[in-house]
Parts: sequence; C-alpha cells; structure tokens
Amino acid sequence: MPRAGDAGGAGSFRALWAGILLNRLGMLTPPFLVLYAGVTRLGGTAGIVALVAASGVGQTVASLAGGVFADRFGPRRTIVCSQLLGAVVCAVVPLAHGVVAVTALVLLGTACGSVPRPAANAMVPVLMPDGARITGYGRLYWARNIGSSLSPAVAGPLVQFWPPGIFVLGAVTSAVFAGLAVVLPSAPTVARRAGGGFFHGLRAPYAQPLVAWFLVATLLLSCLYMQKQGALPLDMSARGLTPTELGLVLSLSGVLVVVLQPVVTPLVARMPFAVAASASAALIALGLGATAFADTAVWYAATVAVWTVGEIMQVPLAADFMARRSPEGETGAYQGAYAFMWNLGLAAGAPAGQWVFAAVGRNVLWAGVAVIGMAVAVVHLMVSRR
Repeated sequence: MPRAGDAGGAGSFRALWAGILLNRLGMLTPPFLVLYAGVTRLGGTAGIVALVAASGVGQTVASLAGGVFADRFGPRRTIVCSQLLGAVVCAVVPLAHGVVAVTALVLLGTACGSVPRPAANAMVPVLMPDGARITGYGRLYWARNIGSSLSPAVAGPLVQFWPPGIFVLGAVTSAVFAGLAVVLPSAPTVARRAGGGFFHGLRAPYAQPLVAWFLVATLLLSCLYMQKQGALPLDMSARGLTPTELGLVLSLSGVLVVVLQPVVTPLVARMPFAVAASASAALIALGLGATAFADTAVWYAATVAVWTVGEIMQVPLAADFMARRSPEGETGAYQGAYAFMWNLGLAAGAPAGQWVFAAVGRNVLWAGVAVIGMAVAVVHLMVSRR
C-alpha cells in the first residue's frame, strides 16, 4: 500500500480528486430533477415533490451510512461498488415508467452518488501525511465545488435538448469514478474485524462529548448557512433586486470557493483548531447577520464574500477534526456523522428561515442568525480550552 505522501499516494490522491469532481458533475440535483419532471410531464406537482424529496432523503441517509460502509468494507470497495451501482441505476431511469418507479430509482441513484463523500474523506489519512491532511480535505472540497459549478452548464442544455441526458451523464461519471477508484490503496477495516456492528458505527461519534458538541455546532451552522437558499433569495427580492442581480449574487459564493480555497485552506492549516473553528463560525454569523443592512446588489455581494470565507475555513477543518478524533478503523463513520449533521441542517434550515422571515421579518431573522452563530464561535473557544 502506498505510504502517505509518497509518489503512489500522490497519484492515488489525484485519482480520488478527479473522481470527486466527476461525482459532483454528474450528481442528480433537485433543480434539474424538477426540470426533468416538468419536461417529461412526470406526475405533475406530486411527481416533482416526490423526486425532490427522494433526492434529499437519499443524500442525507447515504452520507451517514456511507461512512460506516467505508469502515466495514474499506473506502475503495465502498466507492467502487456504490459508483457501479449508481451507473446502472442512472442508465435505467430513462427506461422507467411512472412516478413511483422513477422516484425509487432517483432515491437509490442519489444515495449512490452521496456515498463517496465520507468514504473519500476516510481515504485522506491514508493518502496524505499528517501535516497535510487539512490541505487534502480542502482539495477534495475544492473538487466538489468545481464539479458543482460545472454541473449546471452541462445539465442545463441536456435537460433542454435531451432530458434523459442528465441520467446518462450520471451513469458515465459514476462509471469513470469507479474506474479511477480501483487504483486507490486499501485502508484499515478494524471496526469489522473487532466485531463492531453497523449501528455501533452510527452511534460511536455521538458518544464522545467533544465530538458530540462539534456535531451539534455543525448542525447549527448548517441551519444558518442554508439561508443562502432559504431566506436570502426572499430578502433580495423584497429589496427590489432583479432576477439577474439575484442570480449573480448567489453564484458569487461558488466562484469565490473555486478561487479562494487554494489560498485560504493552507492558512487555516497553520492556525490552532479553536481559533480557526471560532473564526469560521464568526464569519458565517457576521456575514449572514450583515444581510440586515444590505439593500443593493453590491452590499449583498459583500456579505456573501464574508460568509463564504467562513465556509471555506469550516469544511476542511471539520473533516480533519473528525478524522483526528476517530478510533482506528472508524474514520468513515465519523466523517459520515459530520456529513449527516450538515445535510440535516441543510434540510431543516431553509424552510425554518423562510418561515421566520415571513412571520417576524428580516431584522429578527438576521439578528437571530448572528447571535446563534457568534454563540457557537464563543462556545468553540470555551470547549477547546477545557
């Protein structure tokens, strides 16, 4: 097996990086599933709701289970099997008839596409030397964002001119990722040899008080962060921004991640954990909280830039935190627990923020976001010192 940091490990990491980019490029995302359902007249409104719900459930459940599978069967085998199955599922979707069949396949296909995230994170300690792990997690995060940024440019024309093409894209990218994953080295599967069951892997991260706190903090920050798709578009529309301005502001975050990640992550790697975690939470809180004062596209763009830097800091830092506190052979379960809490926050945060915005107004919403986020930042410092 290649040692972390040697030439073989570097080549394997490049293959993993490319595979994660392809994974995000071909992911079945809600906006294009909605467009597909509309173009193909798949069950009307009920069909659209079913497809979007299936996508969210598949992603959330797989992010938790994928890490446990990676511990029990190895990250390489987990990625290869999930991507081969995902390729078959995506290839079958255009042949399916009826909203029930398509929804079931989308659920399975989205789950297969979401399994590699915790499994890939579990590979980083195998492929990267100890001092470079945050950089490695940052590069995988970068790959996911590049793939997500390219996806609309590819999936949009496919839905318009050949709707089944989005599933063909998913099948091709999944198959290629499976091929790339074959070159990955094996990783320890101590949990399986020691007799740790599947549910033990699900529970284990929550049994450590420090890790449990970090997971709660992740859930809170995710709920706040999700306002970019929840209350933020409503707020900008209420302030008179045009659809074009709204789209440009919302797209800025993805552009900044692609541009700034290679600069920000090495800086984070040199910071003490408590300081970096607290600063990340504070930037997310202050950036979103400052939305209360925004009334022009430039103002909104400035707030987006602040909370995006917080996001760039948070993702690789969190992955490294979970890896360092996971017992040998349980890295995948810990990575999966983090991904699960983040996705759970994404699912709950947007509707909660929209409800608060409609019920009590923008000032209360953004002030609440700032207070909660700053509280997380302060508690990060207190918990780490103890």
